[in-house]
Amino acid sequence: MGEVIPDAFNCPISQNVMEYPFLTTAGNSYEYEAIAKWLEKSDSDPLSNIKLEDKTLVPNNGLRSQILAWFEEHPEAAEFRNSDAGKPPAEAYWGGSGRGSAAISDVGLGLVLRYLGQADRRKAVAQREAMAPPHFQKHGHTYTFSMNKKGGAYMLQASCDGSWVDMPEKAMFFTARGIVPYDPMEIRDTRVLPDTDFKDICKFGTKCNNQACKFAHPFVCFYGTMCRHQHKGCKFFHPDGGSVVEKGGSFPLNKECKYGTSCTNKNCGFAHSCGRMAVVRQKARVFITHSLALEELDEPLPLVLEVPDNATKFQFQGEFVFFFEPYPGTWAKEHYKNVIVHRFDQDLQKYRQVGEFSLEGHYCNCAVAGGRYLVLSFWPYEEEAVRTIWEGLRVARKMEAEIQAKTKTIESLRGELTTKESHIGHLKECINEKDAQITQLKNEIARLKNALHQKNSYIAQQQERLKAQKEAAAARQEAYLRQKAERAQAALARRQQREAEQMWRRQRQNQERARQERLRLRDPIHVYVLEEGTSGFCKEDWKLVVDYHKGAHDLYLGEPLPDGTQTLELTEHDNVFRFDLVVPHNVGSTGLSLPLVPGRLCPDF
Repeated sequence: MGEVIPDAFNCPISQNVMEYPFLTTAGNSYEYEAIAKWLEKSDSDPLSNIKLEDKTLVPNNGLRSQILAWFEEHPEAAEFRNSDAGKPPAEAYWGGSGRGSAAISDVGLGLVLRYLGQADRRKAVAQREAMAPPHFQKHGHTYTFSMNKKGGAYMLQASCDGSWVDMPEKAMFFTARGIVPYDPMEIRDTRVLPDTDFKDICKFGTKCNNQACKFAHPFVCFYGTMCRHQHKGCKFFHPDGGSVVEKGGSFPLNKECKYGTSCTNKNCGFAHSCGRMAVVRQKARVFITHSLALEELDEPLPLVLEVPDNATKFQFQGEFVFFFEPYPGTWAKEHYKNVIVHRFDQDLQKYRQVGEFSLEGHYCNCAVAGGRYLVLSFWPYEEEAVRTIWEGLRVARKMEAEIQAKTKTIESLRGELTTKESHIGHLKECINEKDAQITQLKNEIARLKNALHQKNSYIAQQQERLKAQKEAAAARQEAYLRQKAERAQAALARRQQREAEQMWRRQRQNQERARQERLRLRDPIHVYVLEEGTSGFCKEDWKLVVDYHKGAHDLYLGEPLPDGTQTLELTEHDNVFRFDLVVPHNVGSTGLSLPLVPGRLCPDF
């Protein structure tokens, strides 16, 4: 034979050419059937004698391709191929390493992520909040951090070259111009009233007369075009002269609009002698509030954010910013169809777009990024179901308001009933008093019977008539109160019926949520890693390594560690599952067919 078969093609155990080469976690390749039998009796790697803590076997697709290509170029050597080699079962590729396997996760996952364990969500969040960032050196300064508990909440304290400062947020992003404190979990509006992206709105509104007030005043001046101070320091907005509508002689122009200068109705027909305007919302900004020496700036510096026109929400995470575009319709404003990722360019000191990420028929429910990794979680989106739930909640809120109003009415009727009962008691006391008076009169009539016989007869008639009137009045009053009580009871029955209907709707909503939960189990978590040697400012620079079909309720990505790993936490209901992301810098060196589509990431998730 002219060409010698390369030694790398031979299995170290069987000494035959490998047909289905598989890698152990020690990094050596063997024929699948041979290494599987070996691992049934041994815990060590045959070639290096290293003890294998994890018996996962990974298909070496790169080596198999080389073997097949070599035999295609040298057909005369076909007799040396191991044609009797047993084909690995399907689970060797997708559900474990086959015989002798003690792996708890799917094949190849050990080269991408490492399972660390499970924790209770509340404990994990508390531990995360109490954890201070590691100290480091940057921009010529040494930074040290500490978490102090004040008023039941943790506050981040930072030290620069020895001086300690309380920071307003629990995370900080460092730029060449200064520091941005931020909350990585906060989702903000992309359009805000002027100045409200940095300041709180003044609670006094247009009545604020403090010229030194530090709060935002996104209001239209009450005096409008007639304001004497609009060019001399009035802090409110002023309409232009073209918006003035003078009073006329007929309705509705003969009346001033009750909303005054703040009227936003384009078709308003009332007079606006001082003009009117609507305060236009502006694109939100993120501010540098502290210098690199941790000194608070007198005037915050805005970061350059290019907010996409269709994005309604954004999430600032320091190096990365996520902009969310929702599905159309009011009912879908919290269901994000597209996620536009921006990344900070340290050379240009501004954010640049990386790309858009979406999944057909799904919406992004949470996203995190940092260092080399980008993780997105998707849930299913069915417009009919989402709209039905939204309308159901709207009807439920309306019914709740009606129930509260009816409850107040019932309480009022009960109060009236109590008052009427008290009045009836008073009437009965009056009757008793009258009866006593009648008894006295009877006694007196008896003594004067002989002299006043005719008078007694007349008085008796009057007494009977008076008694009949009182009894009739009492009967009418009792009938009236009985009707009141029956109406109150009927209103209570209607309320109970509405509550039963509301309970039925809740059951329907719970069933719908359960159905959504079943659908969620097929939803993906996408883990992207930055390809070595790329800039990271192009979507193609990010390689999808894991496509796991089970959605998460929340995601958390830790800071990169010195050994190059990063912690990923996936939250499902009350459980948090922790992993270390350990993808090599050269993704192609794993020999895996990416993305991995595992059946399970760990025993419970």
